[in-house]
Amino acid sequence: MNPELEQKLYIEFPKLFAQKDLDNSKSLMGYGCCCGDGWYAILRGACERTQAVCDKEGFQVEFVQVKGKFDRLRVYYDLKVADAYSKTIDGFDAIVGGILEEAEGESLETCEVCGGILEGAEEVRAKRTPCRCWEDV
Repeated sequence: MNPELEQKLYIEFPKLFAQKDLDNSKSLMGYGCCCGDGWYAILRGACERTQAVCDKEGFQVEFVQVKGKFDRLRVYYDLKVADAYSKTIDGFDAIVGGILEEAEGESLETCEVCGGILEGAEEVRAKRTPCRCWEDV
């Protein structure tokens, strides 16, 4: 992802991207968001929903890695909790996991390059090629 878009995410969601300045041996967020600009809107939406849940429930998630893997957006995270393990945490973790799985599913139907909807997404993924946006370049 281009640095300007990454920076927008870092500024808007500082708690989610708290690990961006850590040494790469401690967190892979130091490599930035390793995906195309076309998934920016999907990632931003997932960040917005995730942070809203964090604020509501009183827990915090920190992203450890954001990348494209197997033609889909993948977001790995740490759950930061001050209290001991509880069922409440399980429920919270399931909610966050659901938000990020939804974003992953959306990315399967979205061009990583331009953000356009992939027509025949199954066929495009099978060939491991982007949509036809690159033909105009």
